[in-house]
Amino acid sequence: MAQCFNPSPDARKHLSFRCELAAWTVVRLGLPELAALRQEPGTRFPPQVTPHFLKNSDDQTITSLAAVHETIRSMDRSPQDFREWGVVSASRFVGRGAFAATLHKYGNDGPWGVSVQVVPHNLLHSVSSTISLSLPCQGPCLGAGGGPQGEVDALLAAANLLADPSRPGVWVTWSYWDPELQIDARGKPTSESHCIATVLALQPLREKNPRAEFEIRASRDPQLRTTTNEESQSPLKTLASVLLDVTRLRPKAFDVVCQLKGGLELEMTWRTPVSEALETPVISSVPIEARQPLALARAG
Repeated sequence: MAQCFNPSPDARKHLSFRCELAAWTVVRLGLPELAALRQEPGTRFPPQVTPHFLKNSDDQTITSLAAVHETIRSMDRSPQDFREWGVVSASRFVGRGAFAATLHKYGNDGPWGVSVQVVPHNLLHSVSSTISLSLPCQGPCLGAGGGPQGEVDALLAAANLLADPSRPGVWVTWSYWDPELQIDARGKPTSESHCIATVLALQPLREKNPRAEFEIRASRDPQLRTTTNEESQSPLKTLASVLLDVTRLRPKAFDVVCQLKGGLELEMTWRTPVSEALETPVISSVPIEARQPLALARAG
């Protein structure tokens, strides 16, 4: 199925994939909140997520994990219900601080001064792996992207997984710092920033017209770059900021098209009032600025 989303230009004209959006969450955590969560994970996580479990995790991993468990609570389901789900995570420059600290310690103390745990906990797949272990999930576990526009890679990877009819669902997460976190030579933060994670619970279509759905297809108008709100002054918005807008405004219906790379586009559709369609616990009420190059187009 990987070839399905890497088609020739002619094949793209006939490309279409639909899935149901069951729930979502956007989490925004500052450095003090992340430090406290490492020490007392029981405030947000189930008992199996202990301080030792999170000891070597990147902050983007912890924020994404918090968003997943908030989403599960909003769905009124148990983590065991997602055992067969897949997990796809797109982090942005994960592990920068940890590897800077490791290189600094290695220079001063040699190989005995550093921990081998920096490798498995700070790679592209580390976020999805930690989420998978915490639930636990036995489905595919993937890292996607790694830099700007990584959320697009995550959505395409999730579409490939959901093309398997035996897959009950896929967790999709993407995370980044806003603004990008500045660090010193020892990996210590030198600027104020917030770690933001968006989580989507995607499932195969269970009915012809679900209350909320995603569709990935060949782009109908790659040059279209308007916003979802005619009063907005910004031509670019992130998918996370759109979800925040939907949660705050609770529209009766909602339809937005995201222009993706590679000649593809993503359409999100709500056919009933959002308050009836989904539970959407948003941890942050602070708007997310449009810093990711993901253009959204008004679709009616």
